[in-house]
Amino acid sequence: MASGFLVDLLEKVSSDEGFTYELRESEHKGHLDRRTGNWTGILGRLVRREADLGLADFAVTSQRSRAVEFSVPYQVSHLTFLTKVRTAPQFWLCLL
Repeated sequence: MASGFLVDLLEKVSSDEGFTYELRESEHKGHLDRRTGNWTGILGRLVRREADLGLADFAVTSQRSRAVEFSVPYQVSHLTFLTKVRTAPQFWLCLL
């Protein structure tokens, strides 16, 4: 049985708005299969209209936004990757 913040949020919204739902779990969020042009996972179910709503911590991308409509984000992450800056080797020119 699914649980967590998103399921709790769905339960609250369904209670407040008076609708019922059935949860169906998916193996993954989904991606666009470039070979077939079809979406997989939760995104595929939404595109094929097999589901009305998808719950997951999706990254909103332009490619995904062309396929499905996203709600306003409830959380924004500002993850940053840091790496050491490589400097070019210094060459010394000596004149004799």
